[in-house]
This record gives sequence, C-alpha cells and structure tokens, in this order.
Amino acid sequence: MNEKIQQIPSSSESVTDKVGRLRRDVLKHMDVLEFNEKMMAFIEKIKENYPNYKRYRCFHKLIGSSGTEDMPNIIDKDFEGENSIVAFLEGLLKTG
Repeated sequence: MNEKIQQIPSSSESVTDKVGRLRRDVLKHMDVLEFNEKMMAFIEKIKENYPNYKRYRCFHKLIGSSGTEDMPNIIDKDFEGENSIVAFLEGLLKTG
C-alpha cells in the first residue's frame, strides 16, 4: 500500500507580520481610543524592562511606526514573557 503523506506547510509568518495582522484584527473589534489606552499602558511596562525597546521591529509595528528597514541592529523577535506583544494582542482579541 503506497499512500501519499500530505505535509502541512509550516507557518512562515514573521513576528512582525503576526503583530501587524493581530493589530488589525484587534482594531476591527475594539474602539481605537480604547486600544491606544491599553497599548500605552502595555508599552510603559516594555520600556521599564527593555531599555532598547526601540530596536525591536515588532514594537514599531505595534505603534504603527514604519521605516525600520534602515535602522542598524534591528531585532526581529518578540519580547519575552509578560512583555510579549503577540500575547498582548491575542489577549485583547480574547477579551474584546
């Protein structure tokens, strides 16, 4: 018996793309002012724990900033633990 095994492609979505997608999804279900208020409180925690937060591309995606392509030493990953931007946005989707 010769069966074909279908391989499920792994997700190639970057952290930055995921943050952008989740941010758009949240804004479809939440008032912009409410989102900005929650985002600003979350960002304050990041600033306390990551003095180099501006080097993270996902931070710029969260705040709607662009132009990180020319930034030297940009970091293409999410913050860890309670500072995770992906987890923050996923949490807003669950509660929003």
